[in-house]
Amino acid sequence: MDAEGLKSFTLSKVGSYPGDIEQSAGEYNRTTFTTTSFSAGFSADLANDWTLSGSYQKGETAKKGGKYPGLRVDREALARDAVRDPATGAIVCNVQLYNPTEAQLAASPSVQGKFSSRSGAPLASPIGLDNSVRDCVPYNAMGAGNMTQASWDYMHTVKTADSWVKQDFAELLLQGDVYDGWGYGPVSFATGLTYRKERFHDETAQADVDELGPPLNDPALGIRGIAGAFGGGTPNLHTFSTISFLSGDYNVSEWFGELQAPIWEASSGEQKLGANIAYRRSDYSSSGAQDSWKAGFEFQIYEDLRFRATKSKDVREASFAERFDTSTGGTNVSDPFTGATTVNVSYFRGGNPNLRPEIADTQVLGFVFEPSFVEGLRLSTDWYDIDIKDSIDSIFEQNIVDQCFTPGAFCQNLNRDGAGTLVAVQAPFLNLCKATVKGVDFEASYRMEPNLFANSSESLSVRTLFGYLKERVDVPFNGAPIDLVGSSTRPEVTGNLTVNYGVGPWSAQWQQRYISDTLINTTWVEGVDVDNNTIPTYSFTNLLFSYRSEMDNGGDWTVSFAVSNAFNKKPPIIPSTFNRIGSQTNSGLGYDEFGRRYQLTASMNF
Repeated sequence: MDAEGLKSFTLSKVGSYPGDIEQSAGEYNRTTFTTTSFSAGFSADLANDWTLSGSYQKGETAKKGGKYPGLRVDREALARDAVRDPATGAIVCNVQLYNPTEAQLAASPSVQGKFSSRSGAPLASPIGLDNSVRDCVPYNAMGAGNMTQASWDYMHTVKTADSWVKQDFAELLLQGDVYDGWGYGPVSFATGLTYRKERFHDETAQADVDELGPPLNDPALGIRGIAGAFGGGTPNLHTFSTISFLSGDYNVSEWFGELQAPIWEASSGEQKLGANIAYRRSDYSSSGAQDSWKAGFEFQIYEDLRFRATKSKDVREASFAERFDTSTGGTNVSDPFTGATTVNVSYFRGGNPNLRPEIADTQVLGFVFEPSFVEGLRLSTDWYDIDIKDSIDSIFEQNIVDQCFTPGAFCQNLNRDGAGTLVAVQAPFLNLCKATVKGVDFEASYRMEPNLFANSSESLSVRTLFGYLKERVDVPFNGAPIDLVGSSTRPEVTGNLTVNYGVGPWSAQWQQRYISDTLINTTWVEGVDVDNNTIPTYSFTNLLFSYRSEMDNGGDWTVSFAVSNAFNKKPPIIPSTFNRIGSQTNSGLGYDEFGRRYQLTASMNF
């Protein structure tokens, strides 16, 4: 370095060798969910075959978890900044040569004008005040396995989170026939009222540590080496573990009505025409009233073939997770503004309490074919076309950076330090200007009663479901369209095949799941941006075996044995964009991440 005139260089440590003590090796996350709920309801028969029913449900889900332990950004930087004590020659932490007091830390220029993300009070220190200076143990970052256990223990502390979600739900439903009809059945009507309220609370238990942060440099006090992605992007002292101190609630009340009307039937009984109309009024505490409706009809062309069509205006309010749930982490992005191909940034994903409801115009056309010449066979296909206004979705960090650079959208979601270096990207759920979805769903089923065993009742059914996604485009406000078909989150083809066989009290089920190949990044050019951009097709098998027997009192009992991922099929490796930590697969698509596992279930009805 002296010969080359270098004062600094970038050192990237990736992973560790088995058995070596390294930062992040040995830390783990754990989350436990506990759900309690109760419900009560009634049902009453009224005059003229009308029925009235009502229900009330109350539930709570508590979540406890955290990092056991997690890496502290401030302590890692202090320990890594190892120097020799000029008085003794011993290797010590640089900050210990300065030994700043709490008063000096509070007066640091780096914290002036900054406030705690938890309490809102002025930030008290650029580093943790839990004896972070006194207890510092130097860390040799060069090479592998040069960290002592004492240094590892110093750099890692436990961080836990406590949160809960509570929901109250009530419904009143009235239904019956309003007219004897002029077709092949009566005109029926249903109407009702619903009310739902949800509340949540989210916080970290280590308040004394969590209210400090982000960690900040102050070379005058011996504090240096904290990366800008942490100092400018994370409001806490642990790596990529921001847990918001938040509470919130919202409610919605609705009334609705639906009319089912058989309209016409041919004298032969082969042709029939029916229609249904539905309307719903939803009043959200956050966004006001919204109206939705649906109109559809079915036409039995002849005995074997039925045509169906639906047109609707659909409204979807943002879910609780989309409103409030947040997650943080780190990733790498390319910054076209500076030409940097790899920039380590913090990200903030998830909740946005200001989301507006999605409004969709939906059209569905389909056929159902049940050939009379093949008993038990049923084929159906449905084509759908959905145009969504104010579509709620999230956009990955690289897309946000690119959208800012070219169309000029989402620039407010980028955070840069004083030198202009990108340090954080905010990727919350957003109301995209528009989204379009087009595709086809196909279903085929076949039922029969084989005769493989004499004097035993048998049944065999085969059912397959396949979906083809033709178009899935998001159009951000003032942004360029983003085509998601074939991406790692929107496979072009998905399928599910289920085979059930029963003989007497015994039954067995075979289920095969299928996901077509996808791309890691739809904007990459294979051979230019990446050697291999393809995530291969994936298929795995689930098995279920059951035995059912009746009891003398008229009840029954069942014992089932399930084998999930029976052949222990591993999920495809999907490289993350961050070179040190991060998930290597996407369970949201249906990939099985846990391997073969077993479940034994016993149930009794009496």
